[in-house]
Amino acid sequence: MCHGCGGCFAVCEANALVPSNRLLGRIYEGHCLERQAYFLGGETRIGEVMTPPLLRAMLDVLKKVPKECDVLLDCPPGVSCPVVTVARQVDGIVLVVDPTPFGFSDFTLASEGMRKLGKRMGCVINRAYMPGNERGEEKVLAFCAQEGLPVFGMIPFSKEAALRTSEGKLLVDQESFRGLFTDVAKGMIEYFSEVGRG
Repeated sequence: MCHGCGGCFAVCEANALVPSNRLLGRIYEGHCLERQAYFLGGETRIGEVMTPPLLRAMLDVLKKVPKECDVLLDCPPGVSCPVVTVARQVDGIVLVVDPTPFGFSDFTLASEGMRKLGKRMGCVINRAYMPGNERGEEKVLAFCAQEGLPVFGMIPFSKEAALRTSEGKLLVDQESFRGLFTDVAKGMIEYFSEVGRG
């Protein structure tokens, strides 16, 4: 259950604990989009349960990125320690929600947990327009309206999209999705650019 905070060393008066190192995972970096974008990735060792130290190491690497650059940080869903570790460092949070019963439950928990950090938040609805799931979308949209969360876009449920992503292809490269993602990006940029203005 260790999270690598070091608290046990601070309170153990007998000095019975000895710090050590072990491989938690690896950090990799590079460029993409014809060197227009830089990426940094982290991968925990299979079976490793302690990810916050790896995330903190990645955030240390990010401190070297020029301040004028926009940085997008991705993290796992939910409100676990990795999510909070990343969310504490950002200016704004985008929650991605599937409009299913489980997805909606996780979404409400995440929005409640993230709101305590005092950051601006918005959301993107994933797997939208599923036949027979109109009620799920209505619940998400009603919750967002009630909580004042802007919805940047709705990504449609699509077998074609699932196939493309399973092949490692980007949906934004597909003509039918490009406009949608462009609109989502514009909405996010406009909303979060206001962070610096108060």
